[in-house]
Amino acid sequence: MKRIASISSVIADRPVIALDVPPQPSCRLFNHMNRIGSVWTWRWACRFAGVIVAFLVTTSQALDVVAHRGGYALAPENTLSAFRACASHAEWIEFDVRATADGQLVVMHDTTVDRTTDGTGSVASMTLAQLRTLDAGIKFSPAFIAEPIPTLAEALQAIPPGVRPIIDRKTGDVDAIIDTIIACSAEATVLMASADVSFLNAARSRDAQIALSLIGSGTVTPSMLDWMTGIAIYSINWEKSTITPELINTMHGAGIRVFGWSLDSVLTRDYINSALDSIMVNDPRLAALLRSEDKPSNANLAKGLCAYWKLDEGDAGGLNMLDVEDISSGLFSGAVSTPLRILGASAHMGGSAMLDGVQNYIAIPNNTQTDIGTNAATLSLWVKLTTLPSGISEPFAGIYDSEQDSYILYMDKAGRELRFKLTDASNQAARVGIPESLLSTGVWHHIAGVYDGSASPAAGQAMIYLDGRLVSVKTGSDASLRYGLVCKIRPGQIAAIGRNGTANHSYFQGAVDDVAIWGRALQPTEIRHIHAAGTASRPLEDLIMSIRISNASPIHSNQAELRFMVAHAIAADRQFRLGYTHHPAGPYTEQPADLTIEGNSVRCQIQFSDPVGNTPRFYRIESP
Repeated sequence: MKRIASISSVIADRPVIALDVPPQPSCRLFNHMNRIGSVWTWRWACRFAGVIVAFLVTTSQALDVVAHRGGYALAPENTLSAFRACASHAEWIEFDVRATADGQLVVMHDTTVDRTTDGTGSVASMTLAQLRTLDAGIKFSPAFIAEPIPTLAEALQAIPPGVRPIIDRKTGDVDAIIDTIIACSAEATVLMASADVSFLNAARSRDAQIALSLIGSGTVTPSMLDWMTGIAIYSINWEKSTITPELINTMHGAGIRVFGWSLDSVLTRDYINSALDSIMVNDPRLAALLRSEDKPSNANLAKGLCAYWKLDEGDAGGLNMLDVEDISSGLFSGAVSTPLRILGASAHMGGSAMLDGVQNYIAIPNNTQTDIGTNAATLSLWVKLTTLPSGISEPFAGIYDSEQDSYILYMDKAGRELRFKLTDASNQAARVGIPESLLSTGVWHHIAGVYDGSASPAAGQAMIYLDGRLVSVKTGSDASLRYGLVCKIRPGQIAAIGRNGTANHSYFQGAVDDVAIWGRALQPTEIRHIHAAGTASRPLEDLIMSIRISNASPIHSNQAELRFMVAHAIAADRQFRLGYTHHPAGPYTEQPADLTIEGNSVRCQIQFSDPVGNTPRFYRIESP
């Protein structure tokens, strides 16, 4: 994958300013974007002096995702429904094969059918016909009633295009398995795995081309390595806790790949730079999302943004908390004598709200934007804790909370967690939490709660992130794991920052900053992007709105043309005006100009009323 961060050109033998990154001091460029009240601001020193900046960023994605037992987080394990759900998420699908009493090959992990079906008894004692009467889906969720136990042939034929199968042979004759593979035209793509060395030897004797994998753990001795290279082992499928950098180097030196099993999908990011070739996970969809390195554009990150409180500005009285998107302003309430907003070094990014844990809070009015009306949402904010969850004075402390519990973040004293809770319109709820052992007081943490009601056909997912890292995920509701939580969010939420909505309890003590709500499930790469920017003291505002010069003509006879690129999902609906000053601090005078919106570009035809001379001019383009 390749991304071009910015490309510029030269017009009239002069360099044109086109920056997507902060300029170096030598650029002689004043490039700043902020918001004053409800005004987007961008400033540029009008002397047409600048540099050409062109960055080429490359990323690699060498880590393959293997769907363990078909990827059974979202569908019943080792079933055709699970295999089909892996399309576009996994490079490999692993499943287990056993022989029936009448010598047929079926897909089943356990020696018995008790755990995954509505029947009892061992696979080896039952015929294929008897196994066909069992339901392999009903114990997973009602959405998969009448799911059959598949045969090996059916499994191979159900593998999505572009995905390779891994057969974990539990029992079964080598000739019968290879005959089925050949009959299904899968010999070139299948990887046959086993912990049984004699079976792998027999498989190599029968077929010189089929790819083989050894399942195991621990240290690989020189004699084991000699045997592996002697029969051309394609990979080892190794238990994760016994995989070391030395083992990986040894295997790679022998031309053998290393697959790690079985890994928690939440931990996918831990293995991105581990040199592992593949990770075997139960939730391939989540692992694939976590693996992605694609950096979101400003316009894409702004999509679905319902409300955003930067907490840097208020009205003249200081009590109204302005929403950057001009949608839903909050109101500071409580003891006015207590500092409600902190600035400077004590704040995170410009300014932050300070809640006293006794009576201060910010009331958030219910409206069509915060009443999301979708089956997906993201709640993102920065928080500085005064105490850990176990130390709060009440059972709960509401950070962004409500009595309706539609989508909230709060601290749970008994659970010793900072939690995200989601309740859908059918009153199904899910809670996911960050253990207090991962939290610190007196430091700024980025917290993001995500609800994705379309994670699978049968179940949605609730997730919580700490400082860009996924900590916990729940599939389905608290009452029925792996099922439900797919409806729109419960309507009518009246929330507050700092307490439990309109209720006079569950007050939170600490600081909060940069609170944002989306009517969609943000991707892991977007949340990492927000966290990384915030760690560098860049608010979300910088990531969802940018205005930059993409083209400019030299000044001739007091005339010039500027073209501003606007990266924001709703920029096309905004009106713009131009102001200028001779000093960055202002004040700004409105500059008559012909502004035309062309897609995401704003073209400015400027007629200067006074000679420009050698004095720099600073321009500000505003969107009221």
